Amino acid sequence: MDVTNVAAAYGVLCAGLGFWNRHKGHGFWLGFFFSLLLTPVIGFLTVALSPAMVVVATASGRKRSCPHCFELTRFEGQFCDSCGRNIRRETLTGFLRLGELFIGLVATIIVVRLLMVNPFKSSKPMSMQKVEQSLQEG
Repeated sequence: MDVTNVAAAYGVLCAGLGFWNRHKGHGFWLGFFFSLLLTPVIGFLTVALSPAMVVVATASGRKRSCPHCFELTRFEGQFCDSCGRNIRRETLTGFLRLGELFIGLVATIIVVRLLMVNPFKSSKPMSMQKVEQSLQEG
């Protein structure tokens, strides 16, 4: 498998996660770049655990639920019509919190794994080392 196939598969996975993220109501580019920068595995876990946004089609257009007051507000709006809080920033902040959680988890697993394997320790048993030393001396 050459580098171009791996890069193409990586890009397709990131795009797929971007479309899934858009389907959940958070936007394609947020899911795509998050997966691109932090690997599709962490992107998958983040998109899977992020709550889906409730989107409703009304006569006045599409509306979505505010994550704070749960009232319906304009889909394209940056601020909630009811409580006035910034909706877009909360989506990004939630994604970053989940991403930090998974990066910390992966880093912890790597550190524990490195501590379990001591690179300075000899692979031979101590008795075998003594036998080799006595053969070299004699």
